[in-house]
Amino acid sequence: MREHEPDLPIVVIPFDDPIERVARLRGKYCFAIMDDPVLAEIDRMGATYYPSDPHWPHAFRKLAAFWGPFENFAFFDSDVVILQPLREYFEKAEATPGFVCGDLDVAECFVLGDLRDAMLSTGRVTGFNTGFFMSTRNAFTFPQMQSLALEGLAVKDGFTFGDQPFINWCVSAAGMNVIPYYELLPDVCFSTWAERRPIRRVNGTWRLLDKNWQDVGRRMPWLHWAGSGLDMRMPNIGIFLHYRLAHASPLETAEVIGRWTVNSTP
Repeated sequence: MREHEPDLPIVVIPFDDPIERVARLRGKYCFAIMDDPVLAEIDRMGATYYPSDPHWPHAFRKLAAFWGPFENFAFFDSDVVILQPLREYFEKAEATPGFVCGDLDVAECFVLGDLRDAMLSTGRVTGFNTGFFMSTRNAFTFPQMQSLALEGLAVKDGFTFGDQPFINWCVSAAGMNVIPYYELLPDVCFSTWAERRPIRRVNGTWRLLDKNWQDVGRRMPWLHWAGSGLDMRMPNIGIFLHYRLAHASPLETAEVIGRWTVNSTP
């Protein structure tokens, strides 16, 4: 983010309470860490969907972006690398009010059945990945989300897993206008999944160079390593490490490479 947007305000939503390592980076990268009672409330709500899982209730915390300090915001998972400035997205999003979503794959959100059919029958865009989204503060309020969470329990058997189906369901139930990110700008790739390659920097801009795809030559705005483990087998690992280690000390670089090499061992 800071390579492309050195002055854009950033707030990190902590996944859980241990934040010491993240906090040490605040001075270097100039960001704030959200500290709000709403995070604990969201954890409790997530636990109603995953009562025996220590991980997934915390993933719902990304919803806190709707009640954060920014009137207009973009949310990114921490396994996303941003490859271009974001200001043009904000300019377009402000001119086209709605919920801007990322990659689409309804099968990753809803299982085959009545709920999936009902979601698709609305005619609204649904089935989006929640590793990225843009919206406005209080596009739906916290009480609205609590109410939707209670209603969602009745249909959760139609969800796949994690926060993704729940957020899709909430956005649809709230009647929000959903716009895929690639409809905001005409020259960006249709998918930002990290498996896409080759991706190369051409005259300072990251572009997809695979001629087998319709969007060959277009700008790659960011890459999302959804579902990838942190090891040396990651797709496009050169891009990930370029940003991950850009300001790392030699010792930290050696530690990361060593740990990821071990993680790559079957």
